[in-house]
Amino acid sequence: GKGESLRAAQNFEIVRRMGAADLNTLMLLGNIYMNHDSPDLALSAYMAASEQATARDGRVLIRAAELLARTGNYDQSAAMIRRLRSELSAELDSAQTLQLLTIEARIARAEGDGPAAVELLQRIVEQDALNGAALIELGTLYAEEDAMAEAINRFEQAEKIEGFEREALVAHAQALVRQRDYKEALPLLRRALQLETDANLEDYTARVERAARDQG
Repeated sequence: GKGESLRAAQNFEIVRRMGAADLNTLMLLGNIYMNHDSPDLALSAYMAASEQATARDGRVLIRAAELLARTGNYDQSAAMIRRLRSELSAELDSAQTLQLLTIEARIARAEGDGPAAVELLQRIVEQDALNGAALIELGTLYAEEDAMAEAINRFEQAEKIEGFEREALVAHAQALVRQRDYKEALPLLRRALQLETDANLEDYTARVERAARDQG
């Protein structure tokens, strides 16, 4: 329970103050703090872990930066990324570098900096043309800026990539719905449902069908 994990955190902090906490202990401490909604304490533990990191530890530290961003703690995630770049930039492989760019793009978009997010995502796609997640995110950003030709181009690229077809179809359809292009969105939603059905998407498709009928 929560009480047990907090007691564990207290013990880890004692070990940490003694200078005896290894990277795994510090990462675990950071994760406990995240579970208790204490991102600043988590960042402190993750930063301490990064000081001990070697090339093979990049993956767990990137996961920490991703967790911070996913939970809306953008300042802490950005600080973690800066530390990763300063401490481990030479050791990160190309996939890990792209992961960091993806997180940075998510932060930029969340903070309302669309142009920065687009620039970062374009860099990702230039280096990895089959990065479905970046293509979908880029398409969504273009759609939000009413650049629908560019948006559709990115969605259609992502729809051809294995493992991303359904997500891209739904994002493409949602962008068309925002433009009130209900009839054009329906075939995309039906294709997505054929790939994998779920109640939420069925409800959404039914609402779009009604909107298309009402539009005449």
